[in-house]
Amino acid sequence: MQEKAAFQQSLAEESMAEKARLEEEEKAKEALVWKKTKVEKERKKVRGIYITDNTAGSERMDKILDGMRNGVECHRSGYQK
Repeated sequence: MQEKAAFQQSLAEESMAEKARLEEEEKAKEALVWKKTKVEKERKKVRGIYITDNTAGSERMDKILDGMRNGVECHRSGYQK
């Protein structure tokens, strides 16, 4: 009788261990899949350029900014209307 109880207890322990192992495998599979998070806030749309230190404050910067204000395509600034 004691052997039967011990055998049933070992089966229950193995079953619980198997269940825990399967849960861990499922969590590991989910971790491998990248999911994009949903952005809740509305993002502001901006238009801008990056000016390097060589161009900043120069005549070239003024030409780029004037071109942006007037809607003219600027060769190196990447701005196009």
